[in-house]
Amino acid sequence: MKGRSEPAFRAALNGLDEDFIVYKPPDDARNWKPCDFMVWYGLAGVAQSVWFEVKETPNVGVVDVMKLLRPAQKAGIERAHEVGVDYYIAVYWKRHEDWTILDAWRVVTFPDRRPLTRKECMSRFGVHAYPRDLATTARAVLLEGV
Repeated sequence: MKGRSEPAFRAALNGLDEDFIVYKPPDDARNWKPCDFMVWYGLAGVAQSVWFEVKETPNVGVVDVMKLLRPAQKAGIERAHEVGVDYYIAVYWKRHEDWTILDAWRVVTFPDRRPLTRKECMSRFGVHAYPRDLATTARAVLLEGV
């Protein structure tokens, strides 16, 4: 269980305007689940899709994202890239009580397989979000990327 991070991220996505459709695949071991949330929206008349995985860490300054990801999620990131779907990892930092939203493809293809610093998570690989701004930041990521 992800504690309070997944419900908080779900609330942020559900707080987006009506032009966004949010789907939460069931947590069912019998089916392949590539991510926690799938979001669809139209941009200039073209349907877009974005996938999100939610993780949380008790760490203060570093997170080993690759260790947090399960094989199905790593495969989901690969598959999403193959079909042109953006995939993001939303990391909740419990001790800081804030978020970073990371570009999953950049993280998994980073040649240096080491834990990422919090600073890298909010600059080189993604963006930072305070809980009060999570919906706004998620919307910006959906429309503009990181």
